Amino acid sequence: MNPTCGWYLNSRQCDRLECRTVQAASDKLTGGLFRF
Repeated sequence: MNPTCGWYLNSRQCDRLECRTVQAASDKLTGGLFRF
């Protein structure tokens, strides 16, 4: 998890490539549960 990017709460805070990578990885791990 990377709360500093807010990937699980606000995808608009994940404009950085590293944050998008975290969000994409998390999406695969959760099966799309945290897909926004």
